[in-house]
Amino acid sequence: MEKKNKTFFNFIIYFILFIFYFSNILAKENFSFLSLKNNKVNLRQGPSYDYPVKLIYKKKYLPVIILEKSDTWRKIKDFENNSGWIHISQLSKKKSALNTVEMSILYKK
Repeated sequence: MEKKNKTFFNFIIYFILFIFYFSNILAKENFSFLSLKNNKVNLRQGPSYDYPVKLIYKKKYLPVIILEKSDTWRKIKDFENNSGWIHISQLSKKKSALNTVEMSILYKK
């Protein structure tokens, strides 16, 4: 009976470690989508106003993917694979999409 308890205890420990390991990996793959809040948004090379501007977006509600977070800055990637840092005050949770296929129709629902 003692051997069964020891085996069961080992199984529980390995199972818990397995769950923690894979939940951490799956959490890293979870991307967040946001959109640009204003008509003019600066994309910077680093997470501070001290870094130079790489690109200026001139389209409101352009969808972006959040890759990293640093205090009040978010590293984003757009549909053209441009990446850089944007302050969170320039991002909106409003849902948006971008149609890149020519001659296609989008419906609201």
